[in-house]
Amino acid sequence: MKAATGETTLTIITIIAIGAVLAFFWIFFNDKKEEAGEVWDPTTTQDTTPGTYK
Repeated sequence: MKAATGETTLTIITIIAIGAVLAFFWIFFNDKKEEAGEVWDPTTTQDTTPGTYK
């Protein structure tokens, strides 16, 4: 019975770890998607002076 308890605990830890990694990448992806939308938005006016970066 002790082996089954260890397997259950390991399974729960694995599920939580996978969920944490997915949550991290979901938040990271949403931030990058918003930044890309700001850069590629056709209504955005950008300064075209040489040496400037938005």
